[in-house]
Amino acid sequence: MSFNTKRLVESAIMIALGTVLSLFTFSGPWVYGGGITICSMLPLVILSHRYGTKWGVFSSLVYAVVQMILGFSNVQYAQNVWQAIGIILFDYIIAFGVIGFADCFNGVIKNRYASIAVGTVVVLLGRLACHFISGWIIWEAMFPNELGWAAPIWSIAYNASYMVPEIIITTIAAVILYKPLGRYFTRCPEVDQQRHQGEPITRKKWPAFLLCFFFGFLGAHKFYEDKIGVGALYLFTGGLFGIGWFIDCFVLLFKTNPYTV
Repeated sequence: MSFNTKRLVESAIMIALGTVLSLFTFSGPWVYGGGITICSMLPLVILSHRYGTKWGVFSSLVYAVVQMILGFSNVQYAQNVWQAIGIILFDYIIAFGVIGFADCFNGVIKNRYASIAVGTVVVLLGRLACHFISGWIIWEAMFPNELGWAAPIWSIAYNASYMVPEIIITTIAAVILYKPLGRYFTRCPEVDQQRHQGEPITRKKWPAFLLCFFFGFLGAHKFYEDKIGVGALYLFTGGLFGIGWFIDCFVLLFKTNPYTV
């Protein structure tokens, strides 16, 4: 099995596992969404460590789209297009996309247990921040809290009440599983092999085009090309406000197959 095939298969399995785990949610008192899952974020954390930040973010974005489809009823609560865009971005795309940065402390913190724990906590705090912004600016405007609390106070109290337990559970699980699943928390050697050998990196044209056509506004094709910076820019600007997305679709049509990145 080639490296690319192995990476796609493993990623598909991990995304599916995370999706299944997210279905077993303790919803408790969180009537406006949210809940504590059985480590549904952990498969994405492992993918980031195994295949690096670029692939980790890409996999997390795919997971985010799946979650958005499953929870699309939440988007339908939006009272206008801007609220709908805000919910899509801050409750799904960015909220789950940040999980792909879980490996950023590898090499910065030498102790592997510590680097895994810190990376997991930081990215899940990033997710909490996204839900906080969404709750403060969007959900509180649609459904003012009955306690009369200030919007930011209510949002952080509501979202932290389920995200803090989620962070603790996921971090503990990641640390415990590091030893028995060490190979999956270790960077796959093939990831950097081409760059270390000084060989040009190539990508297949049609997978890149399909990623651009359907998910270009999220920068999916840029992450596929290992252009993490540009991909992040596309993610936060909707594919350069649709202009970069539109241009890239045509540019990819005229590239050779495979093409050099």
